[in-house]
Amino acid sequence: DWLLTTFAYSRRVGTLAEQLISSNEDERRVWAGFGLPVPYDLPAVETAEDGRWRSFQDYAICSGAQGALALGAVGDPEATLRIDVLVEGALNSLVIASEMSDVEVAPGAWRHGQELAVLGGVQAEAGERLLRWVAATHGARTHRGAAAGWCSWYHHGAGVAASDARSIADHVRASGLPMPVIQIDDGFQRQVGDWACNARFAAGWAPVIERIRAAGSVPGVWLAPLAIHESTALFREHPEWLQRDVDGAIAGEANNWGPRSRWLDPTHPGAAAWIRQLIREHREQGFRYFKIDFNTVPGVSCAAPKGPRLHDRTRTAFQALRDLYRLYREEMGEDSYLLACLGFNRAVVGHADAARIGPDSAPRWQAAHPCCIHECIRAVGQNAQANGILFANDPDVSYTKVRGGLSEVELRTWHGFVGLLGGLSLISEPLWIDDQICGEARFAIAGERLELNLRVTDQEQVLADPPWFGSSADLFVEVDGAVRQFWLQPALAGRPARALRRDGPALVEDGAFTVASALVEDGWTMTVSVPLVHLGLVANTAGIRCEVKVAAVPGRSVPAMSRSNFTAFGTLAPWEGIAGYGQVTRGSAVRRDLAMRGWKGTDRNYELITPPCPERAISLDGRDPEHRRFGFTARRPWGDSAVVQVWNPQAQPADIDVDIEALLGRPCHVWSFWDGVYHGVQRNRFTVRGLAPHGSAVLRLTPVEAEVPAVIGSDLHLGCGAAELAEVAARSTGLRIVLHDAGARNGSLWVAWCGRLRLVRAEGCRAEVASAGAGLWRVTLGGRQRGTSHRLDFDAG
Repeated sequence: DWLLTTFAYSRRVGTLAEQLISSNEDERRVWAGFGLPVPYDLPAVETAEDGRWRSFQDYAICSGAQGALALGAVGDPEATLRIDVLVEGALNSLVIASEMSDVEVAPGAWRHGQELAVLGGVQAEAGERLLRWVAATHGARTHRGAAAGWCSWYHHGAGVAASDARSIADHVRASGLPMPVIQIDDGFQRQVGDWACNARFAAGWAPVIERIRAAGSVPGVWLAPLAIHESTALFREHPEWLQRDVDGAIAGEANNWGPRSRWLDPTHPGAAAWIRQLIREHREQGFRYFKIDFNTVPGVSCAAPKGPRLHDRTRTAFQALRDLYRLYREEMGEDSYLLACLGFNRAVVGHADAARIGPDSAPRWQAAHPCCIHECIRAVGQNAQANGILFANDPDVSYTKVRGGLSEVELRTWHGFVGLLGGLSLISEPLWIDDQICGEARFAIAGERLELNLRVTDQEQVLADPPWFGSSADLFVEVDGAVRQFWLQPALAGRPARALRRDGPALVEDGAFTVASALVEDGWTMTVSVPLVHLGLVANTAGIRCEVKVAAVPGRSVPAMSRSNFTAFGTLAPWEGIAGYGQVTRGSAVRRDLAMRGWKGTDRNYELITPPCPERAISLDGRDPEHRRFGFTARRPWGDSAVVQVWNPQAQPADIDVDIEALLGRPCHVWSFWDGVYHGVQRNRFTVRGLAPHGSAVLRLTPVEAEVPAVIGSDLHLGCGAAELAEVAARSTGLRIVLHDAGARNGSLWVAWCGRLRLVRAEGCRAEVASAGAGLWRVTLGGRQRGTSHRLDFDAG
């Protein structure tokens, strides 16, 4: 029953008794989830024992009921360790190899392999000792802490434009929203390998960077320096700079699938000089936040079926990747923030400020490929212990609105993991459109037909090939729980309006629709008429429900996305404006505004995770691969507390308990963040009952102090007081609370006190105090100012 896991994200985690999916089949399912074949050769022979293998890079932790065994790479950085475990009944085979990448060793010379440490004991202690050993020998840089801000990718995708960056900067400047970083992701460049700005950034970087700086934010940029598209001059002129496999062939896939085409060899002097120039140019433009992606060095950052064969044969693949990050750091300078976007990888320690530690947080709960929220949660819990020791962990973006295939319950669970981790806190939505109307839809049943009249504000119409990319709308018709989906395309760019039925990823021409469309000054209109019988409705149907999703937002059309993104994200665009469901009956018409649907107070949902929590949550049960209990204990001069998120990974409601005795060792007040419910004083153990599938609860546990008032909860930040409370001075006759400006500008504190609590003074904010039940007081705050502390004084009697 021992659980074998690792710090790096892996789906090959399980107990030694489990028969896992075979390695080959796991690879096929992942790539099929992206709608693609496996882009490299799999082992020709797959043995019956393949599903009994657990293969990890650099670290493996085997934990049982009585303790744990932790194995990992420590000491001077030399090479990647490969750790393979084969489970055969009662016999377990362990093979550990230092991957030396076929380096050349001259006669009489010698090379070190990678040092290995094997530690026994309590899992949390053994794991932390390994990580601190690496931090010391690799020179970890953690002084910059965790960043927060906005990234363009999950809203605008590859079609990001200069106007998008300006819009978010203007909103930040006008609203006072704390946005330390505004980062432009993939899509600004002509092509990977040709990093000049494209037509959507026609004026270049200068006006964008100026607007971002005016908002008080740091300009950030995404780059993939090793990626080279075959259409670029660089590819044609310098084939000698490209990575080769052991047979001497150019490594990489000969296709047009995004940036995953060909790769520079960073050990070639010419390629290294070109990469230096690329980083230097972007620093000179004014960027001080760099997200470096697709650092493809086979054997250390990706699979290596036939290689690599590096130009510098004296360097291991691990050293080549580490040298590459040293190059990045040298050129971008000590004052720049470097995010390594290649997963949990020891090679970046000492050069990167932060590292992406798992898959993309695409807005869907579960998928065959790992880019989904459930797998991101597993990654966060798996390596949270490294956060702040090796680098700042980047869990990828959270969301402030219901979007994609996620429910509000699921989004809150993910928001809780991101908010409590204490790593990077990034979002991607255009916050300013939360309450804006971007059009309207009218539904009616006339005769035997369903009529739809649609008007959309979309001032930059784009129509791309294939036809379902660009400005468009979805029509959903629900009858007795069954839903049919149709794609509506207005007449744009000289093409006629069309309506198509969507069957899975394919779109089918459908002649049953009558469609008319016209361009208007601020967008476009469309009228659609379709026979009820074509929707599967009989003539006497009393009512149906309709919904429209429009792939456009005010003044900005949805850009073209690559087919791989279309398949991976499972929806045309997670940023769609939505008209709410309308019940349509004969002789009636329903009008709905087209507006963003989601949580109320979008800015506030971002503020709840800003700045990143100063405490760093970890998985509280190392033997739970789902990390059902995730949290931290906060030690403060005025008293200890703990914050725990419990969540339910099952498809049915479940009870999840918290061991109060193990966390704090005494009876505690239990307060719940999302609903503001006080659960009273609990001893030993508290159980959250009936948690919804994929749902969560964030609990603050505060030891009971009978003779003085105690702050037991705060909804200003997901840390429940860890980030925003600067000082609490309590006595039997009074209470003083000093707050940092962290978290939301408006919210509440909860105080447990059996006597009377009266507000005497509030500085830097508005405040009101009211009884919230026997022995409980709620202090409502508003108008908290940025850049200042806030003080509250109370009489207690």
